[in-house]
Amino acid sequence: MAPASRSADFRRVGVHYAPHHIGIPTEVPRAQERYAARVGTYTSDDLSGALPIQRHRFDEDSSLQPLLRSQPHLAYKVSDLDAAWPATS
Repeated sequence: MAPASRSADFRRVGVHYAPHHIGIPTEVPRAQERYAARVGTYTSDDLSGALPIQRHRFDEDSSLQPLLRSQPHLAYKVSDLDAAWPATS
């Protein structure tokens, strides 16, 4: 994938965040989709802009959260996933 603009990177509580892609849910199959069986998701890439766009199509029984399956999102690459996503009780 094309590198994201470094001006959008930021740090919070010792974790480095860099934009990875804009995700857009779709119901339309696209050429060059790849399938992630673990989460029941098909993904296709548009690398033509400054930040990649990924279109995501989901199986009916996808294990991903309904909000992620129904709304666009901005995804970040993080330097420490455990620190960026602390366990909740």
